Amino acid sequence: MTYRQLGFDLGAGPSHGRGDPGRAGSNLFIAARPDMAAAAMAQSIARDFRWQYRIERQPLADWRLHVSLINLGRHDILPDSLVYHARQAIDEARFEPFEIAFDDVASLGNGMSHPVVLCASDRNHALDAAVGRLARKLAGLGVAFRHEPDFLAHMTLVYHTRPVAPERLPSPVRWRVDRFWLVESLLGRGSYTFLWPRAREAGDDQAPSAERLASSFSDRWISTTAPPGS
Repeated sequence: MTYRQLGFDLGAGPSHGRGDPGRAGSNLFIAARPDMAAAAMAQSIARDFRWQYRIERQPLADWRLHVSLINLGRHDILPDSLVYHARQAIDEARFEPFEIAFDDVASLGNGMSHPVVLCASDRNHALDAAVGRLARKLAGLGVAFRHEPDFLAHMTLVYHTRPVAPERLPSPVRWRVDRFWLVESLLGRGSYTFLWPRAREAGDDQAPSAERLASSFSDRWISTTAPPGS
C-alpha cells in the first residue's frame, strides 16, 4: 500500500493579527482527535514500536495526538479573521457522528524524517464526506486552504529517523468522531494551541488539563460573535 501525506507548509500569511514578531510563526489546521481510551491505546502501540525499533524520541503526549484534515497555512502572525471564519465553518459544517478506525502502523516522510503513524487499510467514507462538507464551507467563506480529497488520514505516534516495517494491528484503534478541532501548531516548539471548540464545550473526554489552559487563553483574544474589524 502506498501512503501519501498531506503537506503543511504553504508560506507566510497576512502580517496582521495575533502573534509575536520574534517567534518562528505557526501552522493552522483542522483536525480530529481521539478520545481518552483511543489515545491510551495509541500510546501503548507507540511505546511498543519505540522499544522494538530503539527509537530515541518519546511518543507524542496524549493531548498532542490528532488526525490532520485541512491545512489553513503557515503564518508569521496568525490573522484574527482567519481564526474567526475557520471557527464559523467548523460550527456550520455539522455532520452525524461516525467511527474512525486505524488498523495499520506505517512510516511516512523521507530523508531523516520518518514519523511512525496509525492509518487505515480502507478509506473512511463518512470522514471523507464530513471533511468535504467542511471544505465547501471554508470555500464559501473565502478562506484559503489546502485539502487533497485522496489524502491519507493518519495519526502520528512518534518521530523517527528511519522507516519501520508496515504492520497490521490485531485490534484497531477506534473512536467516535463528533467534532473537528481548530489547532495552531507553533513552529519549532512542538506546542499546540486548541483554538476551537472551547474545552468546556468539548467535554472532558477530549480535554486534558494542558489543553484547557490553551483553550482558555485563546478564548480571551478572539471574538466568537463577530469577525475582527466588523
